[in-house]
Amino acid sequence: LKSFDKAIEIEDNETSQQLKGDIYQNYEKYSEALECYDRAIEICPYEINAFMAKARIYMQMDDLKSAEKIFDEAEKIDANSTLFLCEKGNFYFYQERLPEAISYYDQCLKIDDENSEALLFKAISCGMLNQEKEMGKCLDKIMEVNPLLLMELDNYLRD
Repeated sequence: LKSFDKAIEIEDNETSQQLKGDIYQNYEKYSEALECYDRAIEICPYEINAFMAKARIYMQMDDLKSAEKIFDEAEKIDANSTLFLCEKGNFYFYQERLPEAISYYDQCLKIDDENSEALLFKAISCGMLNQEKEMGKCLDKIMEVNPLLLMELDNYLRD
């Protein structure tokens, strides 16, 4: 992190703060990561990447109210962002609110029908709801777009 601190002294921008926050998040230093993401948002308030990173941290901390507030803020900025739609789906998936999760994955897939993350989590959600036909459609699309994801799905379903 010392090299990031030096780089930020030279150029304090949204990207450098985002990357530094990501490193803190990987080491589960959540308060430090949140500070970095807040700085990234301060620098560039219309870029939702840092908002989504903050929401993920709050989810990891099991602070779902704070995560939902972040999603509300991000939705005002870009409700049609595939990143936002997929992350909001993941927010509902995490809470096992699967129909709501699927709704967000569907919105994401209307914009980008090859979004691997949305396809993967929609397939898992459909499988958990015994919606085998819809799960099969997702699996077929994953096989077409990114077959390695099927291994990830298989691992998840075995756990």
